[in-house]
Amino acid sequence: MLPTNLELGSFPTEMEQKRMGEHL
Repeated sequence: MLPTNLELGSFPTEMEQKRMGEHL
């Protein structure tokens, strides 16, 4: 889980999803 999404409170972007995919 990335704190950036929670801090921004916005939906995950393509790059965010890719990062989450790598973490998962």
